Amino acid sequence: LELVETLPFLAKSGKSAELRTSLNLVDGYTIASFRDMENDFDFEECLNEKRKSDISAALGCSESLEVIKNAFAVLFTPDIGSIVPKPMIEVDSSSDSTKLALRYEGNMLRFEYLDDKNASAATASVRLIARALGVKRCAFAIDGVYADMFEACVRSAGSRYPTEGSHRERLKWAGLGVVATELLAGVSGPFSSAIGPCTSKSTLKVLSSLASSVFPIIVSEPLWTLPSVSETRHTDPKEDNIGAGSRHASYNASVVMVLMRFLCLYARVLGTDIKLLFPTILFPLIERASPIGNHSSVQRTAFSTLWTISETAGYSDISSLLAMNVDYLLDIISLRLRKYAWEGSHLERSLMGVVEVILQSVVYQRQVSGNQSSIQGVVFDAGAIVGNMLKCFLDHFDRQSNISNLNALDTVRVFRSINIFIASSVDRVIDCSGIDIHATGDDDEDFDWLNRLNVELNVDTSGYDESESLFEE
Repeated sequence: LELVETLPFLAKSGKSAELRTSLNLVDGYTIASFRDMENDFDFEECLNEKRKSDISAALGCSESLEVIKNAFAVLFTPDIGSIVPKPMIEVDSSSDSTKLALRYEGNMLRFEYLDDKNASAATASVRLIARALGVKRCAFAIDGVYADMFEACVRSAGSRYPTEGSHRERLKWAGLGVVATELLAGVSGPFSSAIGPCTSKSTLKVLSSLASSVFPIIVSEPLWTLPSVSETRHTDPKEDNIGAGSRHASYNASVVMVLMRFLCLYARVLGTDIKLLFPTILFPLIERASPIGNHSSVQRTAFSTLWTISETAGYSDISSLLAMNVDYLLDIISLRLRKYAWEGSHLERSLMGVVEVILQSVVYQRQVSGNQSSIQGVVFDAGAIVGNMLKCFLDHFDRQSNISNLNALDTVRVFRSINIFIASSVDRVIDCSGIDIHATGDDDEDFDWLNRLNVELNVDTSGYDESESLFEE
């Protein structure tokens, strides 16, 4: 523990060689505590095989855990300068290069005091300590990390203006989140493939209980909803991305990105059992996967997490994951819209983004799915909810007395997604019913989705003059 306490000083002083030596000494003392080793001081054996440690109880006491968590939290302080705006990911991005970028996006976090070699060494040290602690003591430590983080976030939520102290506090939260992630990686066992570790049933039972405890805390306000972009009113819509690079927003973004890295790793640990936690994590992740109201680095990390979840849960891609759960997701949206309508309050930007992502995923899944019947019933059942959603958005738009440029653009984006969804729905109904959409004699270029809807419903278009350009008007 005395060696561990010196690590932050060495890291901040830039003494890279001394830091690496101290980390190696910590590893050596930890390895020496394991019993029944087949090969003395075999690092890989300690990480991959189930061995008991003589210092497990000593490391697991609250004072020792505080020393370990606080010291390594300093080492894992994120490099805010590396959190820069990047291109947003679209829900229909399916190229191999995009998939490869998404797979490794969550591992791109850089640390202020560690180069790549020392970052790997510090990560290995925490995982080795996790093996010495054991799964139950690690679960206790991880639960404590997020409980303390949430309480600190609640206390700071009342602060109106960001300060240097609040920035340092967020760096500490991010560092503690990395420590919790590496503790989880240490006790979950080696990964034998791209998905899923070799975790015993007893360990999975403990980790499943831990997930039920910490997941609701992670995705709840105000921790999960820390603003990662500037919410000030702009005259230039491009300033939304510029505001995303502001200093305070970047500190918040680092915390949210670390939280999602933890969820991503947990998905790999639990495998298909992650489906049991969809009611808790899926909607919040979609909020962060939207280009509306999120820093681009946060949005890309959210997509990386959703990609991992879709693979571990057995879905072909993210759009398939969202399309097959669209009824549940739209039900949540409907409940929120009713709440806003009842209270007469404004919609959150994050909700706008969720609607856009979900509707885009359904439309994209229709286009690429070879078996449309698998999602056809779900999509048709969601039509009534989408209609109610459109009415709520129109009412919300009418209630705005002083709407900002950002909120106006958000609403227009959602209207566009609803328009595309309805057009796709009408096409699907016509295809399934065998109606000839050219029976009216209209030219292809003049035949829009409003005409197709009238054809499907056998309604005359007496109120619509084709000689007028409705959309130009």
